[in-house]
Amino acid sequence: LAERYPIDPKRIFLVGHSMGAGQAVELVQQHPGKFAAVASLGGAGRVRKKEVFADLPVFVGVGDQDFALKG
Repeated sequence: LAERYPIDPKRIFLVGHSMGAGQAVELVQQHPGKFAAVASLGGAGRVRKKEVFADLPVFVGVGDQDFALKG
């Protein structure tokens, strides 16, 4: 897309829901410095490289009735 459109690489935000939330967390770790922020909605992922998240704005959203809260 960046070859076709004027994309500002400092404004690429990553959002994932449910299983996509886990993918978002994984992509941030696979490509550190590529995203301006990440939002994980109704899901999560395994944080293996916590240093990647040190300066990255992160939003985690989950409902109080979400079945995953028990885990």
